[in-house]
Amino acid sequence: MLYKNGKHSKRETALRMANHEIHADDCREVFMLYDRVGDNKVEVNEIGEVLRALGSNPTETELAKVEQQFKIGKDARISFEAFWPIFQATKTRKLTPGKNWITTFITI
Repeated sequence: MLYKNGKHSKRETALRMANHEIHADDCREVFMLYDRVGDNKVEVNEIGEVLRALGSNPTETELAKVEQQFKIGKDARISFEAFWPIFQATKTRKLTPGKNWITTFITI
């Protein structure tokens, strides 16, 4: 579904990108969907949600590090330029079940 502004919903955009390599422009499109103010930034406490929408699986430790690094005030926000290296570091861990999870169900 396209909104009046010509953009897809967050879920549809994330699903479209789930099956192919994510490039900076695609990543920026999803990132901007979480910009509620219009300043091309996202709240630091939403970084985990943005990463998961892009198919990444950040650890709680990684998210805590990001929050600690960028949380300056109550409403700390992060730009796409600062977000891109974070995404690059976490994109190798996808949100798919691992072999151990699957093996657990096979043995049951």
